[in-house]
Amino acid sequence: MAWIEDVAAVFTPDADMIDLTADYAAKNPAADRKIVGKVLQKLGKIIFNHVGLIELAEDLDIETVTEIFIS
Repeated sequence: MAWIEDVAAVFTPDADMIDLTADYAAKNPAADRKIVGKVLQKLGKIIFNHVGLIELAEDLDIETVTEIFIS
């Protein structure tokens, strides 16, 4: 099996998972299309994951910042 050349194609607004799956399967005949399709769909949904963001004041010392992340 080969890596997907450019995963950015999965995240484009006009991404077509059927076409992406077919392209991958054409390059990797041993690949199971169903599995590839499911993996691409799962990958595409990653954009809906929430990422936490903590903003800290610039003047905090390293000990204070360390304590914030340890607690």
